[in-house]
Amino acid sequence: MLALIVGFAAVYSAFSIIASWIQESIAGAVKLRSKTLISGLEAMLDDPNNKAVVDALRGQLLQQPSIAAAYDSKGRPPSYISSNQFSLAVTGMLGAGGAISATAGEAFTQVSNGINGMQASRLKDALNRVANQAAGDYSAFVGGVEKWFDDEMDRVSGWYRRQSQVILVFIAIATVAFFNLDSITLFSQLRTAPLVIDASKLTDNAQGYTYVTAQVLQNIKFGWFPDPAVCPPAPPPTPAKPAPLPCHKLGDSGDWASYAFFKLLGLAVSALALMLGAPFWFDALGRFVSVRNTGDVPKKSSAGS
Repeated sequence: MLALIVGFAAVYSAFSIIASWIQESIAGAVKLRSKTLISGLEAMLDDPNNKAVVDALRGQLLQQPSIAAAYDSKGRPPSYISSNQFSLAVTGMLGAGGAISATAGEAFTQVSNGINGMQASRLKDALNRVANQAAGDYSAFVGGVEKWFDDEMDRVSGWYRRQSQVILVFIAIATVAFFNLDSITLFSQLRTAPLVIDASKLTDNAQGYTYVTAQVLQNIKFGWFPDPAVCPPAPPPTPAKPAPLPCHKLGDSGDWASYAFFKLLGLAVSALALMLGAPFWFDALGRFVSVRNTGDVPKKSSAGS
């Protein structure tokens, strides 16, 4: 049972890496991260009653040096900005980024005047609340703006994860279909090819994972030609009868309805497993494989060398 669990975790983690790499490549090609970031910034400024004001504020915010410098040479927006970059942009919009020698009190006065001079909008309301909570403390105001940004970006990260998950669903389906990663067939192969591990090679996490995964994959057959779900086990050759061909053509098992049902079921289970992601399966593999066969490394004494 342990060998089966390790085998499944190793196979799923390996193919999850492939699916995740494809997903990240697609996300990069369509600039999903940067588009989601810009959408998040626009949502922070959004006000359905003042569209013209929102457009103006968006332009001012994105043109601030701390954000404009994050654009690449081709004018593509950044995938990430820090809370510090955002607070610098906001204070710059409010006129508090001009004089280097300004005291904290003077900077807060400039911020207050900048907020009061803004047209009515959700951004003005939000900054008013942050300024009121700061109670004249410029550092507290900057910290409040950064906390507001971090809270909003947590929500934006949720948007990105949901969009990425949708992409990953289609990639997982395509991956298991392309490689014929059938969990039912995989179960049968793992049962007939027991996992043998050389404990001396499990020296650290990275090498241990790589070694175990390689040991599993080299004994597993993938692909459609031949399909391991259809190929019957070949009898051992004898002097009077040479070894048969490796496999018969697809469908020689006879019962197409049964084959199709179990094939689709096995592929569906594999697709669902890949959707869990590589980190999940690496963690599962780490729980069932003792990477150090001699136990944990003893802690060093604080007094010793």
